[in-house]
Amino acid sequence: MNTRTGDTLPVEIRQLINKIEELKLKLKNIGEFDEAKTKHAIVLPLLHLLGWNVYDVEEVVPEYSVSGRRVDYSLVTSSNKVFIEVKKPTEDLEKHEEQLLIYAFREAVKLAILTNGITWFFFLPTKLEEKWERRKFFTVDILQQDAEEIAQRFVDFLSKENVKSGTAISKAEELLESQKRQEKIRETLPKAWNELVSKPDERLVELLIDKTEKMCGYRPGYTEVKQFLEGYKESLILLSTNLISGREVNKTSQQIRVVSKIEPKIKITQDEIVPYIIKALGDLGGKAHRNKVLSAVYNELKNVFNQPYYQEKLLKGAIRWQKMVEWARLKARQNGLIREPEESGRGIWELTEKGWKYYETIK
Repeated sequence: MNTRTGDTLPVEIRQLINKIEELKLKLKNIGEFDEAKTKHAIVLPLLHLLGWNVYDVEEVVPEYSVSGRRVDYSLVTSSNKVFIEVKKPTEDLEKHEEQLLIYAFREAVKLAILTNGITWFFFLPTKLEEKWERRKFFTVDILQQDAEEIAQRFVDFLSKENVKSGTAISKAEELLESQKRQEKIRETLPKAWNELVSKPDERLVELLIDKTEKMCGYRPGYTEVKQFLEGYKESLILLSTNLISGREVNKTSQQIRVVSKIEPKIKITQDEIVPYIIKALGDLGGKAHRNKVLSAVYNELKNVFNQPYYQEKLLKGAIRWQKMVEWARLKARQNGLIREPEESGRGIWELTEKGWKYYETIK
């Protein structure tokens, strides 16, 4: 497929835009759709426009088997593969992210998509240097975003031509790297400002001298300006209390994430949390509801989790320490220490035989 040149839209993108505009009208009354209707009315028509032969079950493979479970579609080319999991429009996609990522990771699938027809989450599951929660690099919302932008992104990341050539992965990695760079800059700018005003160098002092002279006609002395900066240092420094609940919410057209401005004195990693989860489960008989495990882990790590950083509320009300324990649980599952959710039941965490053996070494 072509990319956009000047003001001329390639036929493929124009067709996609028309289809998306058509969907915007239809999706207003989509509440009654189930997964089958979502696939038939939304997912397959879009894949068709993106160059996939939806009638070829070896190219668009339905109900693809992974470890005894199934992914709705596996898009297969001679060189690359994409997993797509489809839910009904009323479904909360975040509940299903983890499972799709695990399936894709096991099969070394570099690109995975989770959708309910309206919202589309794009993931890079095998991006090992990224935390699990950061592997979602782009989000499409058909009802909220501009149709032309959506169409271009679908072409970038999901067209058969781009998937086959590897261009889709390259574009996805470029976008993720750009997001990381922007986030790092936003995180560092306040720190840089604080350092400048707390220890003003000659350039800052001279800049303020010149600006004052231009505004009032009188040139202040070097010592006078430096004393001014030192006197107002506390007011000029950006504190976490100046931000919303100690956080800065950064919004982009791709996604929304929280960048903390609070640094913990005592830090802990997800890998370091894993043994506490295994011990808690072992002490609880090897099987317990998520809330009981969270409570037990919290009691063991109060000195860490009571810090403001770990008590921060993230988007949608989740508390940081709880999310860290849940992601640590995912690592434990990847290492075969905790059973899959389908085996234990919704909300239940359970040790495997390997998990029990590990428990015996740390109890």
